[in-house]
Amino acid sequence: MYFYLIIGLLLWVASIPGLFLKQVSDSRILKLLLISVLIFWGVCSFRFETGFDWVVYEQYFDDVGKAPFMRLPAGVVSMEPLFYLLNYVVALVGGFQLLLFVVGTFNTYCVAKFFSEFEVDGSFGLAFCFCWIFLPLQMGTIRQSIAISFVLLAMCYALSKESKKSIAFFVVAVGFQYSALLYAFVFFERVIKFLLEKIWWFTSICVVFYLSGVGLGQVVPLLSKVIHIPFLSEKLAVYVDFGLSKRTLLGAGFLFLNCFILIAAKKYITEVGRRELMVIGALICLVAAQALFFDFAIIWNRIQYLACFSQAAIIYWIMMGFSEKHRVAIAMGVIPISSLALFLFVSSPSASIFIPYQSYIQHAITGEPGDGRSRTFQYYKRFLEQNGKSF
Repeated sequence: MYFYLIIGLLLWVASIPGLFLKQVSDSRILKLLLISVLIFWGVCSFRFETGFDWVVYEQYFDDVGKAPFMRLPAGVVSMEPLFYLLNYVVALVGGFQLLLFVVGTFNTYCVAKFFSEFEVDGSFGLAFCFCWIFLPLQMGTIRQSIAISFVLLAMCYALSKESKKSIAFFVVAVGFQYSALLYAFVFFERVIKFLLEKIWWFTSICVVFYLSGVGLGQVVPLLSKVIHIPFLSEKLAVYVDFGLSKRTLLGAGFLFLNCFILIAAKKYITEVGRRELMVIGALICLVAAQALFFDFAIIWNRIQYLACFSQAAIIYWIMMGFSEKHRVAIAMGVIPISSLALFLFVSSPSASIFIPYQSYIQHAITGEPGDGRSRTFQYYKRFLEQNGKSF
Protein backbone atom coordinates (compact mmCIF):
# COMPACT_ATOMS: atom_id res chain seq x y z
CA MET A 1 0.00 0.00 0.00
CA TYR A 2 2.74 2.44 0.96
CA PHE A 3 4.45 1.97 -2.41
CA TYR A 4 1.50 3.53 -4.27
CA LEU A 5 1.01 6.28 -1.68
CA ILE A 6 4.68 7.24 -1.95
CA ILE A 7 4.49 7.26 -5.76
CA GLY A 8 1.45 9.52 -5.56
CA LEU A 9 3.26 11.85 -3.17
CA LEU A 10 6.33 12.03 -5.43
CA LEU A 11 4.17 12.94 -8.42
CA TRP A 12 2.43 15.70 -6.46
CA VAL A 13 5.78 17.07 -5.27
CA ALA A 14 7.00 17.13 -8.88
CA SER A 15 3.97 19.22 -9.88
CA ILE A 16 4.48 21.97 -7.26
CA PRO A 17 7.15 24.08 -9.05
CA GLY A 18 5.07 24.36 -12.22
CA LEU A 19 2.02 25.44 -10.23
CA PHE A 20 3.39 27.90 -7.73
CA LEU A 21 7.00 28.90 -8.33
CA LYS A 22 7.50 31.56 -11.00
CA GLN A 23 11.27 31.63 -10.53
CA VAL A 24 11.67 27.99 -11.53
CA SER A 25 13.16 27.68 -15.02
CA ASP A 26 11.42 25.85 -17.85
CA SER A 27 14.30 23.38 -18.00
CA ARG A 28 13.79 22.48 -14.33
CA ILE A 29 10.06 21.97 -14.90
CA LEU A 30 10.83 19.84 -17.94
CA LYS A 31 13.17 17.67 -15.86
CA LEU A 32 10.47 17.17 -13.24
CA LEU A 33 8.00 16.27 -15.97
CA LEU A 34 10.42 13.71 -17.35
CA ILE A 35 10.77 12.19 -13.88
CA SER A 36 6.97 12.04 -13.52
CA VAL A 37 6.58 10.38 -16.92
CA LEU A 38 9.29 7.82 -16.14
CA ILE A 39 7.63 6.95 -12.82
CA PHE A 40 4.20 6.62 -14.45
CA TRP A 41 5.65 4.54 -17.30
CA GLY A 42 7.81 2.33 -15.11
CA VAL A 43 5.01 1.31 -12.75
CA CYS A 44 2.57 0.24 -15.48
CA SER A 45 5.05 -1.10 -18.07
CA PHE A 46 7.09 -3.33 -15.77
CA ARG A 47 4.36 -4.72 -13.55
CA PHE A 48 4.61 -8.46 -13.03
CA GLU A 49 1.57 -10.53 -12.04
CA THR A 50 0.02 -7.43 -10.48
CA GLY A 51 -3.45 -6.03 -11.20
CA PHE A 52 -7.03 -7.04 -11.88
CA ASP A 53 -7.19 -8.91 -15.15
CA TRP A 54 -3.68 -9.98 -16.13
CA VAL A 55 -4.52 -13.66 -15.58
CA VAL A 56 -7.38 -13.52 -18.10
CA TYR A 57 -5.28 -11.69 -20.67
CA GLU A 58 -2.27 -13.91 -20.11
CA GLN A 59 -4.37 -16.97 -20.91
CA TYR A 60 -5.87 -15.26 -23.94
CA PHE A 61 -2.39 -14.23 -25.12
CA ASP A 62 -1.11 -17.80 -24.81
CA ASP A 63 -4.14 -19.18 -26.68
CA VAL A 64 -3.69 -16.67 -29.50
CA GLY A 65 0.02 -17.40 -29.76
CA LYS A 66 -0.49 -21.15 -30.04
CA ALA A 67 -3.27 -21.06 -32.63
CA PRO A 68 -3.12 -20.34 -36.39
CA PHE A 69 -4.04 -16.83 -37.49
CA MET A 70 -7.75 -16.05 -36.93
CA ARG A 71 -8.42 -19.55 -35.59
CA LEU A 72 -8.85 -19.50 -31.82
CA PRO A 73 -9.20 -22.81 -29.96
CA ALA A 74 -12.70 -23.85 -28.88
CA GLY A 75 -13.77 -22.30 -25.58
CA VAL A 76 -11.57 -19.22 -25.83
CA VAL A 77 -13.54 -16.03 -25.13
CA SER A 78 -13.62 -13.84 -28.21
CA MET A 79 -12.34 -10.26 -27.90
CA GLU A 80 -12.25 -7.21 -30.14
CA PRO A 81 -10.49 -7.67 -33.50
CA LEU A 82 -7.69 -5.15 -33.01
CA PHE A 83 -6.88 -6.49 -29.57
CA TYR A 84 -6.65 -9.97 -31.07
CA LEU A 85 -4.34 -8.65 -33.78
CA LEU A 86 -2.10 -6.93 -31.22
CA ASN A 87 -1.81 -10.16 -29.23
CA TYR A 88 -1.05 -12.17 -32.35
CA VAL A 89 1.70 -9.81 -33.52
CA VAL A 90 3.36 -9.52 -30.09
CA ALA A 91 3.19 -13.30 -29.64
CA LEU A 92 5.29 -13.68 -32.79
CA VAL A 93 8.24 -11.91 -31.18
CA GLY A 94 7.85 -12.27 -27.41
CA GLY A 95 5.76 -13.21 -24.42
CA PHE A 96 2.97 -11.72 -22.35
CA GLN A 97 5.35 -9.49 -20.43
CA LEU A 98 6.29 -7.82 -23.72
CA LEU A 99 2.61 -7.12 -24.34
CA LEU A 100 2.35 -5.36 -20.97
CA PHE A 101 5.45 -3.33 -21.80
CA VAL A 102 4.12 -2.30 -25.22
CA VAL A 103 0.72 -1.33 -23.80
CA GLY A 104 2.22 0.57 -20.85
CA THR A 105 4.63 2.47 -23.10
CA PHE A 106 1.93 3.41 -25.60
CA ASN A 107 -0.50 4.49 -22.89
CA THR A 108 2.11 6.66 -21.19
CA TYR A 109 2.93 8.38 -24.48
CA CYS A 110 -0.74 9.12 -25.18
CA VAL A 111 -1.38 10.48 -21.69
CA ALA A 112 1.67 12.76 -21.90
CA LYS A 113 0.69 13.92 -25.40
CA PHE A 114 -2.87 14.70 -24.28
CA PHE A 115 -1.75 16.92 -21.40
CA SER A 116 0.76 18.65 -23.66
CA GLU A 117 -1.75 19.33 -26.44
CA PHE A 118 -4.42 20.49 -24.01
CA GLU A 119 -1.99 22.79 -22.19
CA VAL A 120 -2.09 21.06 -18.81
CA ASP A 121 1.03 20.73 -16.68
CA GLY A 122 2.06 17.12 -17.23
CA SER A 123 3.27 16.50 -13.69
CA PHE A 124 -0.04 17.78 -12.27
CA GLY A 125 -2.07 15.70 -14.72
CA LEU A 126 -0.11 12.52 -14.05
CA ALA A 127 -0.35 13.00 -10.28
CA PHE A 128 -4.10 13.58 -10.46
CA CYS A 129 -4.77 10.58 -12.72
CA PHE A 130 -2.47 8.34 -10.68
CA CYS A 131 -4.58 8.96 -7.59
CA TRP A 132 -7.96 8.47 -9.26
CA ILE A 133 -7.71 5.91 -12.06
CA PHE A 134 -4.15 4.62 -12.54
CA LEU A 135 -4.55 1.30 -10.73
CA PRO A 136 -7.94 0.20 -12.12
CA LEU A 137 -7.19 1.48 -15.64
CA GLN A 138 -3.48 1.09 -16.37
CA MET A 139 -3.09 -2.00 -14.17
CA GLY A 140 -6.52 -3.53 -14.38
CA THR A 141 -8.23 -3.16 -17.75
CA ILE A 142 -5.78 -3.61 -20.60
CA ARG A 143 -8.22 -3.27 -23.50
CA GLN A 144 -9.95 -0.30 -21.92
CA SER A 145 -6.64 1.46 -21.30
CA ILE A 146 -5.66 1.08 -24.97
CA ALA A 147 -9.05 2.35 -26.10
CA ILE A 148 -8.79 5.36 -23.78
CA SER A 149 -5.36 6.15 -25.24
CA PHE A 150 -6.68 6.16 -28.79
CA VAL A 151 -9.62 8.35 -27.74
CA LEU A 152 -7.14 10.80 -26.21
CA LEU A 153 -5.28 10.84 -29.55
CA ALA A 154 -8.59 11.37 -31.36
CA MET A 155 -9.27 14.35 -29.12
CA CYS A 156 -5.81 15.75 -29.84
CA TYR A 157 -6.37 15.56 -33.59
CA ALA A 158 -9.88 16.98 -33.25
CA LEU A 159 -8.30 19.91 -31.39
CA SER A 160 -5.96 20.55 -34.32
CA LYS A 161 -8.92 20.21 -36.71
CA GLU A 162 -7.56 17.07 -38.38
CA SER A 163 -10.96 15.41 -38.60
CA LYS A 164 -9.96 12.39 -40.66
CA LYS A 165 -7.23 11.39 -38.23
CA SER A 166 -9.52 12.02 -35.29
CA ILE A 167 -12.23 9.77 -36.71
CA ALA A 168 -9.68 7.11 -37.63
CA PHE A 169 -8.23 6.98 -34.12
CA PHE A 170 -11.68 6.84 -32.57
CA VAL A 171 -12.59 3.90 -34.82
CA VAL A 172 -9.36 2.19 -33.75
CA ALA A 173 -10.34 2.77 -30.12
CA VAL A 174 -13.63 0.96 -30.73
CA GLY A 175 -11.67 -1.81 -32.44
CA PHE A 176 -9.85 -2.41 -29.16
CA GLN A 177 -12.83 -2.03 -26.83
CA TYR A 178 -16.42 -1.65 -28.03
CA SER A 179 -17.34 0.36 -24.94
CA ALA A 180 -15.25 3.22 -26.37
CA LEU A 181 -18.46 4.16 -28.20
CA LEU A 182 -19.53 5.69 -24.88
CA TYR A 183 -16.91 8.39 -25.41
CA ALA A 184 -18.30 9.61 -28.74
CA PHE A 185 -20.28 12.27 -26.87
CA VAL A 186 -17.16 14.43 -26.39
CA PHE A 187 -17.21 15.29 -30.11
CA PHE A 188 -20.80 16.66 -30.11
CA GLU A 189 -19.78 20.24 -29.51
CA ARG A 190 -23.16 21.90 -30.05
CA VAL A 191 -24.89 19.61 -27.56
CA ILE A 192 -22.12 20.12 -25.01
CA LYS A 193 -22.25 23.89 -25.48
CA PHE A 194 -26.02 23.89 -24.93
CA LEU A 195 -25.74 21.80 -21.77
CA LEU A 196 -22.92 23.99 -20.49
CA GLU A 197 -25.11 27.07 -20.89
CA LYS A 198 -27.81 25.28 -18.87
CA ILE A 199 -25.38 23.66 -16.44
CA TRP A 200 -27.36 24.54 -13.32
CA TRP A 201 -30.45 22.89 -14.77
CA PHE A 202 -28.46 19.90 -15.99
CA THR A 203 -26.74 19.21 -12.67
CA SER A 204 -29.94 19.80 -10.69
CA ILE A 205 -31.90 17.32 -12.82
CA CYS A 206 -29.09 14.75 -12.50
CA VAL A 207 -28.97 15.12 -8.71
CA VAL A 208 -32.76 14.85 -8.38
CA PHE A 209 -32.81 11.76 -10.58
CA TYR A 210 -30.03 10.20 -8.52
CA LEU A 211 -31.80 10.95 -5.24
CA SER A 212 -35.04 9.47 -6.58
CA GLY A 213 -33.41 6.05 -6.58
CA VAL A 214 -34.71 5.13 -10.03
CA GLY A 215 -31.69 3.78 -11.89
CA LEU A 216 -31.81 2.86 -15.56
CA GLY A 217 -29.46 -0.05 -14.95
CA GLN A 218 -32.63 -2.13 -14.71
CA VAL A 219 -32.97 -2.03 -18.50
CA VAL A 220 -29.53 -3.57 -19.06
CA PRO A 221 -30.78 -7.14 -18.47
CA LEU A 222 -33.32 -6.57 -21.25
CA LEU A 223 -30.60 -5.29 -23.58
CA SER A 224 -28.49 -8.38 -22.95
CA LYS A 225 -31.39 -10.46 -24.24
CA VAL A 226 -32.38 -8.43 -27.29
CA ILE A 227 -28.89 -7.59 -28.61
CA HIS A 228 -27.94 -10.29 -31.06
CA ILE A 229 -24.25 -9.41 -31.37
CA PRO A 230 -22.68 -12.46 -29.65
CA PHE A 231 -19.73 -10.77 -27.99
CA LEU A 232 -21.71 -7.75 -26.71
CA SER A 233 -24.67 -9.76 -25.48
CA GLU A 234 -22.34 -12.22 -23.72
CA LYS A 235 -20.46 -9.41 -21.96
CA LEU A 236 -23.67 -7.71 -20.83
CA ALA A 237 -25.02 -11.02 -19.58
CA VAL A 238 -21.87 -11.57 -17.50
CA TYR A 239 -22.09 -8.10 -15.93
CA VAL A 240 -25.80 -8.47 -15.25
CA ASP A 241 -25.21 -11.87 -13.68
CA PHE A 242 -23.33 -10.25 -10.81
CA GLY A 243 -26.28 -8.04 -9.98
CA LEU A 244 -26.96 -4.32 -9.93
CA SER A 245 -25.02 -1.78 -7.88
CA LYS A 246 -26.31 0.06 -4.84
CA ARG A 247 -26.09 3.74 -4.02
CA THR A 248 -23.34 4.58 -1.55
CA LEU A 249 -22.31 7.65 0.39
CA LEU A 250 -19.00 7.79 -1.47
CA GLY A 251 -20.79 7.46 -4.80
CA ALA A 252 -23.11 10.32 -3.94
CA GLY A 253 -20.18 12.45 -2.81
CA PHE A 254 -18.36 11.77 -6.07
CA LEU A 255 -21.43 12.80 -8.08
CA PHE A 256 -21.75 16.07 -6.13
CA LEU A 257 -18.03 16.71 -6.57
CA ASN A 258 -18.29 16.32 -10.34
CA CYS A 259 -21.33 18.61 -10.45
CA PHE A 260 -19.33 21.19 -8.50
CA ILE A 261 -16.43 20.95 -10.98
CA LEU A 262 -18.84 21.48 -13.89
CA ILE A 263 -20.38 24.54 -12.25
CA ALA A 264 -16.91 25.90 -11.49
CA ALA A 265 -15.91 25.34 -15.13
CA LYS A 266 -18.91 27.36 -16.27
CA LYS A 267 -18.04 30.19 -13.88
CA TYR A 268 -14.26 30.42 -14.18
CA ILE A 269 -13.40 29.21 -17.70
CA THR A 270 -14.36 32.30 -19.65
CA GLU A 271 -13.08 31.36 -23.10
CA VAL A 272 -14.81 28.20 -24.30
CA GLY A 273 -13.67 26.72 -27.59
CA ARG A 274 -13.29 23.24 -29.03
CA ARG A 275 -10.64 22.31 -26.48
CA GLU A 276 -12.80 23.23 -23.51
CA LEU A 277 -15.97 21.71 -24.96
CA MET A 278 -14.41 18.28 -25.50
CA VAL A 279 -13.00 18.22 -22.00
CA ILE A 280 -16.20 19.46 -20.36
CA GLY A 281 -18.20 17.04 -22.52
CA ALA A 282 -16.46 14.04 -20.95
CA LEU A 283 -17.37 15.25 -17.48
CA ILE A 284 -20.97 15.98 -18.50
CA CYS A 285 -21.17 12.44 -19.82
CA LEU A 286 -19.87 11.09 -16.51
CA VAL A 287 -22.34 13.07 -14.40
CA ALA A 288 -25.23 11.88 -16.57
CA ALA A 289 -24.06 8.27 -16.33
CA GLN A 290 -23.62 8.51 -12.55
CA ALA A 291 -27.13 9.86 -12.13
CA LEU A 292 -28.96 7.65 -14.63
CA PHE A 293 -26.98 4.42 -14.23
CA PHE A 294 -25.88 4.58 -10.61
CA ASP A 295 -27.20 1.02 -10.25
CA PHE A 296 -24.99 -0.26 -13.07
CA ALA A 297 -21.59 1.04 -12.04
CA ILE A 298 -19.70 -0.70 -14.84
CA ILE A 299 -21.02 1.97 -17.23
CA TRP A 300 -20.09 5.11 -15.34
CA ASN A 301 -16.82 3.58 -14.12
CA ARG A 302 -15.71 3.21 -17.73
CA ILE A 303 -16.68 6.79 -18.50
CA GLN A 304 -14.75 7.90 -15.42
CA TYR A 305 -11.57 6.52 -16.98
CA LEU A 306 -11.77 9.20 -19.67
CA ALA A 307 -13.43 11.90 -17.56
CA CYS A 308 -10.54 11.82 -15.09
CA PHE A 309 -8.34 13.48 -17.71
CA SER A 310 -11.04 16.12 -18.10
CA GLN A 311 -11.21 16.67 -14.35
CA ALA A 312 -7.45 17.23 -14.26
CA ALA A 313 -7.61 19.67 -17.18
CA ILE A 314 -10.55 21.67 -15.82
CA ILE A 315 -9.06 21.96 -12.34
CA TYR A 316 -5.68 22.99 -13.76
CA TRP A 317 -7.17 25.63 -16.05
CA ILE A 318 -9.20 27.07 -13.19
CA MET A 319 -6.19 27.11 -10.86
CA MET A 320 -3.98 28.90 -13.37
CA GLY A 321 -6.60 31.63 -13.70
CA PHE A 322 -5.99 32.65 -10.09
CA SER A 323 -3.05 34.19 -8.28
CA GLU A 324 -0.49 31.93 -6.61
CA LYS A 325 -2.13 32.59 -3.24
CA HIS A 326 -5.48 31.25 -4.42
CA ARG A 327 -3.83 28.35 -6.26
CA VAL A 328 -2.43 27.17 -2.95
CA ALA A 329 -5.93 27.22 -1.45
CA ILE A 330 -7.32 25.15 -4.34
CA ALA A 331 -4.38 22.74 -4.18
CA MET A 332 -5.01 22.24 -0.46
CA GLY A 333 -8.37 20.82 -1.48
CA VAL A 334 -7.39 18.93 -4.63
CA ILE A 335 -4.29 17.13 -3.34
CA PRO A 336 -5.76 15.78 -0.06
CA ILE A 337 -9.01 14.64 -1.71
CA SER A 338 -7.12 12.94 -4.54
CA SER A 339 -4.71 11.31 -2.10
CA LEU A 340 -7.66 10.14 -0.02
CA ALA A 341 -9.20 8.55 -3.12
CA LEU A 342 -5.95 6.63 -3.70
CA PHE A 343 -5.75 5.62 -0.04
CA LEU A 344 -9.33 4.33 0.00
CA PHE A 345 -8.62 2.23 -3.07
CA VAL A 346 -5.35 0.68 -1.90
CA SER A 347 -6.74 0.01 1.57
CA SER A 348 -9.84 -1.80 0.26
CA PRO A 349 -10.06 -5.62 0.13
CA SER A 350 -9.97 -5.57 -3.68
CA ALA A 351 -6.49 -4.02 -3.56
CA SER A 352 -4.96 -7.32 -2.44
CA ILE A 353 -4.08 -8.09 -6.07
CA PHE A 354 -2.07 -4.85 -6.28
CA ILE A 355 -0.21 -5.21 -3.00
CA PRO A 356 2.67 -5.67 -2.85
CA TYR A 357 3.63 -4.28 -6.24
CA GLN A 358 5.71 -6.76 -8.22
CA SER A 359 8.17 -5.60 -10.86
CA TYR A 360 9.36 -7.72 -13.77
CA ILE A 361 12.81 -6.18 -13.37
CA GLN A 362 13.05 -7.59 -9.86
CA HIS A 363 11.75 -10.94 -11.08
CA ALA A 364 14.31 -11.04 -13.90
CA ILE A 365 17.17 -10.29 -11.49
CA THR A 366 16.20 -12.53 -8.59
CA GLY A 367 14.21 -15.22 -10.37
CA GLU A 368 11.64 -15.04 -7.58
CA PRO A 369 8.05 -15.19 -8.90
CA GLY A 370 6.46 -13.66 -5.81
CA ASP A 371 2.94 -14.44 -4.67
CA GLY A 372 1.05 -12.34 -7.21
CA ARG A 373 -0.45 -15.34 -8.98
CA SER A 374 -1.73 -16.99 -5.82
CA ARG A 375 -3.14 -13.69 -4.50
CA THR A 376 -4.95 -13.11 -7.79
CA PHE A 377 -6.56 -16.54 -7.74
CA GLN A 378 -7.57 -16.05 -4.11
CA TYR A 379 -9.16 -12.73 -5.07
CA TYR A 380 -11.09 -14.30 -7.95
CA LYS A 381 -12.27 -17.12 -5.71
CA ARG A 382 -13.45 -14.72 -3.01
CA PHE A 383 -15.14 -12.44 -5.55
CA LEU A 384 -17.03 -15.28 -7.18
CA GLU A 385 -18.10 -16.79 -3.87
CA GLN A 386 -19.43 -13.41 -2.70
CA ASN A 387 -21.57 -13.34 -5.84
CA GLY A 388 -22.84 -16.90 -5.38
CA LYS A 389 -20.57 -18.42 -8.02
CA SER A 390 -18.17 -21.33 -7.87
CA PHE A 391 -14.47 -20.89 -8.65
